[in-house]
Amino acid sequence: MALFFKQDKKLASNPKMRKYIFLMALFIHLQHDTSAQAIPTALLHTLDGKNFDAVGLNIMDNKPKLVFFWATWCVPCINELTTVNDIKDDWAKELRFEIFAIAEDDNRSFNKVAPMVNGRNWQFTILTDKNQELKRKLGISDIPYTLIVKNGKIIYRHIGYSDGDEEQIYSVLKANQ
Repeated sequence: MALFFKQDKKLASNPKMRKYIFLMALFIHLQHDTSAQAIPTALLHTLDGKNFDAVGLNIMDNKPKLVFFWATWCVPCINELTTVNDIKDDWAKELRFEIFAIAEDDNRSFNKVAPMVNGRNWQFTILTDKNQELKRKLGISDIPYTLIVKNGKIIYRHIGYSDGDEEQIYSVLKANQ
């Protein structure tokens, strides 16, 4: 950061701008520092209404868990889950992992979750977080949001989705086998 200020004298002389850049750098660092965080307890539900405690995603079985936060109204979310559903069998030939997709739909759109999942033939565990309890506890502000959890620790976070993002997910899964 010091090199940045040496190259731009105006920024170096503006204390407010220096403070802003420092705080943004700190924020970005903290968003990516997931070394000790585990999935907290939060009551989720399966599509058939059974309770599922989110802590279960921390299972120490040395198998990474892909956790996607999504909603039926979120087009990038649907694109991401459809892409992952299409390639997961190819990945499974060489990698061990499980996939969980946590719907963040509230009571107004919740009835669209099961038809969408069935219509798209998504073949992974679908959970619902109607009150967005888990999303809040993890500090997630936007979706799509992807986590990879292994042995009780979040080892990867990513917000948003663009074609090709799944390659980064694959690389993280491969590095953590």
